[in-house]
Amino acid sequence: MICAARGGAYADALASYHNGSMRYIKLLDGSLVDNFALSGFTIARLLSDTPYGPLTPKEAVKLRLGIIIIVDAGRAPSGDWAHTVEGPGGTELMMAAADTAIGSSMRASFTAFKSVMAEWQVAMVRWRCALSPRERVKLGVPSDWNCRDLQLYVSRVGFDDLGSERAVVLNQAPTRFALPPEQVDALIAAGGDALRKNAMFRDFLAGAEQRSLQGPRVVPVADAPAHAILAADAVP
Repeated sequence: MICAARGGAYADALASYHNGSMRYIKLLDGSLVDNFALSGFTIARLLSDTPYGPLTPKEAVKLRLGIIIIVDAGRAPSGDWAHTVEGPGGTELMMAAADTAIGSSMRASFTAFKSVMAEWQVAMVRWRCALSPRERVKLGVPSDWNCRDLQLYVSRVGFDDLGSERAVVLNQAPTRFALPPEQVDALIAAGGDALRKNAMFRDFLAGAEQRSLQGPRVVPVADAPAHAILAADAVP
């Protein structure tokens, strides 16, 4: 039901750009509705009528290991009026409402995306293992191919991974096209540090190294991770 409602709204939105119902298009920041930019792929997967879509069959049999890392550079809720007797002013109230709405949408989008990707991995493994010898030859599958050798990850990195004190400093960086050099350097360093601390990313690298040294590895469907991700290794 959710898929149908979301898919219908998405289709109506796309159609409105082509049927002449809108004379002028006004563009706003995407964070208002999809700050992590995950809904496009989520909808594409939910509306797919194949176990492997939106990949092609040849892409689906080649995929062995993949990862999507969501970079959460969103700021914490603004204002300190929660620590005072006086209530917020109009501007503060609007900012707090926007921050809360965006944060809630981001969490829901990320949770839905992880669930969809986990289900996608299981569906692809089942489809791959059900291929007949003739279909495998047609898709160019090598003789030593392991249909279960597929592991996908979804992870997130953010300022909160770096400790509260550093997160406070990083959250002070405004969203704008020009920043002081020292802020740029601090944000770049934070991204690298957050990625190095990410346990799932380290697992992904270890899996990639293992596959390169030992070849395909059996991954039973029952052991598939509850988080999923698309993207990197499409090695046959």
